[in-house]
Amino acid sequence: MEIEKQIATSIYAFTSAVGLAFLTAVFAYWRYTREQKHQQDALLNALFGELANIYEHYTYASFELPLDPKDQQELKKRLKWSIYGNLRSTKDVTRFGFLNASDINSLLQLELRIRNNDLLIQQYLDDMPSVSNEQLKYMQHRLKLRMTDSYGLLERLFVKSPRLRNIFSDIKRGLPGGME
Repeated sequence: MEIEKQIATSIYAFTSAVGLAFLTAVFAYWRYTREQKHQQDALLNALFGELANIYEHYTYASFELPLDPKDQQELKKRLKWSIYGNLRSTKDVTRFGFLNASDINSLLQLELRIRNNDLLIQQYLDDMPSVSNEQLKYMQHRLKLRMTDSYGLLERLFVKSPRLRNIFSDIKRGLPGGME
């Protein structure tokens, strides 16, 4: 009887230890997945913020760019303000595991197109007295294309997180030129 009691106690202790280990593993996995979700949401928000900022920047830049080069001082100021600079989100695209290969390619292409815009703006600034109306119209067109590029990526983010669409709608309401 004593042996049976010891066996029963041992079985109880063993199953309790296994059960506790199982519960600990389940809790650890739950916590890990929760942390991963939080990190993914933070990265999604950061990417959304940068893309919305790009859209907003190029909306203002295209709207405010003078198409008549007569006022050289105003043109120079607006061209300088139209330069965007580097994208922060493309420094390490491996962080965006929630994006598919096509989205990552589009993000990298957006970076290259922004760089090319910046180079062309710098060229216009260097050739300031000889910038023509046609060149300014072309630049305005390029600025609007960056809006379109960033909006295409934003649309893909809206699929992943529909709540972002409402935030972006609020941003668009405040933009010049009736950009709703």
